[in-house]
Amino acid sequence: MRKYLLPCVLTLLAVLCFVSAAFGADPTPVPQEPLIVSFLAYAIKVLGVAIGVVVTWLLSLLASYLKKKYNWNLSTSEQAWLSDQIDHGINYAEEQGRKAIKNKATSLTMNEKAEHAFSFVWSLLEAKGVQSWTQDQIKKFIESRLHVTRVA
Repeated sequence: MRKYLLPCVLTLLAVLCFVSAAFGADPTPVPQEPLIVSFLAYAIKVLGVAIGVVVTWLLSLLASYLKKKYNWNLSTSEQAWLSDQIDHGINYAEEQGRKAIKNKATSLTMNEKAEHAFSFVWSLLEAKGVQSWTQDQIKKFIESRLHVTRVA
């Protein structure tokens, strides 16, 4: 339902513009102008509105394409799967931090934990062959999750 909202709103807007232009134009000729000039002026207004409708439709198609290309709406199962993988990556990074404390008596910084979690999650994504997300997106997801776990 939500994926059709933008094209529907844009189409409705275009139709309203067309109707307002069609009924707002005065089709009766002005006495000083020849009939053909008045008709051409009216035709140009209607043609302009028709072109506006087509451009609006093309823009809605472009918006749908960009939404699909950049994965702007993930399905619930994809979000849950990625969330689980990020949790596993953060748990892996926390375990690496505990091992580092045990071995070196120093703890890992938040950036180092984020890097460990990223490398873990990215290796899982590559192993599964998932290419829906970029490295930057995964890093942002991990950083936001690390911030939430650190604050809580």
